Amino acid sequence: MTLSVILHLKSDYYLDEIVPTSSEFQSNTLFASVKMIRVELLERLDILTPEELDEAQLEDRWIKPVLEALGHHWSVQVKIRYRDRGFRKLDYAFSDTYEAAQEFRNEIYTPNMHQDVIATVMRRNGA
Repeated sequence: MTLSVILHLKSDYYLDEIVPTSSEFQSNTLFASVKMIRVELLERLDILTPEELDEAQLEDRWIKPVLEALGHHWSVQVKIRYRDRGFRKLDYAFSDTYEAAQEFRNEIYTPNMHQDVIATVMRRNGA
């Protein structure tokens, strides 16, 4: 079994078995909040014309508002050590808190330096 299959099975179990039993999931308040966020984001999307925007404009007018609406905390263009001397730039590094996300500066981070990162996004070349 590959790692991707194991991760997929783990996330399926979490979403199918754990999340539905949480008090937050069963709360009517949460459902109403999520529904309102969805409506607001769909309204924003209706007035966008993504094909007329460049990457930075699309990120500013769509991606960041979605992340904010969902309550995420992130930093952009975080450099991480790659091999011995190189580095790669992450499109996004997500953190648990706003403060942790704001700690990143213009330096190259090694794995032990970004302990607060909970997820990363990096496009492949040509994507």
